[in-house]
Amino acid sequence: GSSGSSGRSAHLRVRQLPHAPEHPVATLSTVERRAINLTWTKPFDGNSPLIRYILEMSENNAPWTVLLASVDPKATSVTVKGLVPARSYQFRLCAVNDVGKGQFSKDTERVSLPESGPSSG
Repeated sequence: GSSGSSGRSAHLRVRQLPHAPEHPVATLSTVERRAINLTWTKPFDGNSPLIRYILEMSENNAPWTVLLASVDPKATSVTVKGLVPARSYQFRLCAVNDVGKGQFSKDTERVSLPESGPSSG
């Protein structure tokens, strides 16, 4: 057992909303067709472990929609598949801990999928 410490520390770590994920970057997948790789840097978690990330997408300047509502909090990358050729995509994400949902990251650069040529056998 621990002995000698009477009373709790006066410096309680205040739990707060997590910060926005940093450096979000979207790039065309070199492995899969019609897929985009998204990477980011884990943000400050607000002194409370991250529960999940929420990933939003904007297609062709459309309003933001939730693409993935529960991304693994340990992840710092995700591959978005099944996208449509000749359209452009933008992404942003936010972190969630038990306090709530933090700010969204900056939007990624807009990534345009190449138009699909004739599919080769």
